[in-house]
Amino acid sequence: PNLARLITSLGGYLYSEDDETVYSHLFVGSKAKTAHAQIALETGYPWKGEASYTLTSCSGKEFTLSIHIPSHARNLCIRVNGEEIPAHAEHGYCAIRRTWQDGDKAEVRFDMPPRRIYANPLVRDAAGQAALARGPIIYCIEGVDNGRDLSCLRLPRESELHALSYDDALLGGVVAIEADAIRETPTASLYQDTAPQGKPVTLRAIPYYAWSNRGENEMRVFIRE
Repeated sequence: PNLARLITSLGGYLYSEDDETVYSHLFVGSKAKTAHAQIALETGYPWKGEASYTLTSCSGKEFTLSIHIPSHARNLCIRVNGEEIPAHAEHGYCAIRRTWQDGDKAEVRFDMPPRRIYANPLVRDAAGQAALARGPIIYCIEGVDNGRDLSCLRLPRESELHALSYDDALLGGVVAIEADAIRETPTASLYQDTAPQGKPVTLRAIPYYAWSNRGENEMRVFIRE
């Protein structure tokens, strides 16, 4: 029932309109018939920061195409019929107002560098740790990529995050993240006067939604810094 409810409601999640504006809320490949025009949206999101709107059956009257721009987007660029226009988002939306003609195309491009997400320091279980994200996707680390005892891994704050190329053979097609990390070596005693020794390793993270698909193994979202 929840799936049926989602599918029947999906159009309202993607678009809305009023007398002056068509709002595009989500980058989901789709076709929409509105009072102002028919809109076909093609996108590589969430793996690529790109979306292309093609308008047909335009009313011939001036109206606004208002596109939601995610807060994580960087270096936003918008082109209409190949010509770059000022890209300013207000309240999360970029408004393009013009008298649209059949065949007009609006293209949105932005960068999605991988980034760290921090919890409020009052969240004790996440203090001193960071989660990884790229675009709208939260990532995690799994033992199958990083070995046993994930609690021994530490991701120094100065380590750069690198998004790999899209891999259609991995977990149905994902973009993984890698970074230089430290694996601390467990000691023979429970407590000692010196910090654990560590060795450099490459940490790999996958989208959180895709975990637990490669056998039984550990998983973590927040990683010690």
